[in-house]
Amino acid sequence: MKKCLISVLMVCCLLLYPSVSVLAHEIPDPAKNGHCSITVQMVYEGKAVSGGSLVLYKVGEVSEKDGNYRFTPVDEIKDEISSFEDPGSAELAEKLASMEKKLPVVKNASSVEIGTDGTALFSDLEFGLYLVVQKTAAPGYEKILPFLTGVPYAEDGVYQYDRTGTPKTKLQQKERPEKPASRPSSSHSGTTGTTGTTDTASPAPAEGKLPQTGQLWWPVPVLAAAGLVCIGIGIKRRKEVENETE
Repeated sequence: MKKCLISVLMVCCLLLYPSVSVLAHEIPDPAKNGHCSITVQMVYEGKAVSGGSLVLYKVGEVSEKDGNYRFTPVDEIKDEISSFEDPGSAELAEKLASMEKKLPVVKNASSVEIGTDGTALFSDLEFGLYLVVQKTAAPGYEKILPFLTGVPYAEDGVYQYDRTGTPKTKLQQKERPEKPASRPSSSHSGTTGTTGTTDTASPAPAEGKLPQTGQLWWPVPVLAAAGLVCIGIGIKRRKEVENETE
């Protein structure tokens, strides 16, 4: 009796509080296929960024397996990518962007201009996973990084068919002018020339003095002879003085 009562209570709870997982297995509304939209909102520091253009590629289809819905690669890229492990990763977006020439461009989405309100709208989309790539940047801004977004998507267990993405925008980096190469000085003051050697000039002579270029030897014999004559005169004079005193 007790087990029967517990079973009845469990059934009542399931009827009153349906499982969320049931919603996860719901089929997307087929009437919405071909009527989805993706809006890209370009904003920098709270202000709309207008100008530039975007292109939209379809990279994945919606497929069902065991009651679960997921994105699978389109035929054009199945040789390179067999499945999407993380359909929203930046790495996958970069890889797909490198295969841009193989990707099918969405009809009427090869070049969508970004309006004055900073938005670009892709409408009338089929179910699938899409790659957004910026072809031309807005004036004064860098191109946004490519990113993935899919429709429909589940929010709180309910499918949504219109999606808005706000990618990160960056100001364009101004290139700094290159500094002109310094030229070697033409003065001979110990500067290094283009050959890597250092020029060392001879110092100029001091003002008021002539540079000494050699010794003068001819006065030496003359002065020596004059000295001997003076010595001889002195000896002779001394003898005369001694004779007078005697």
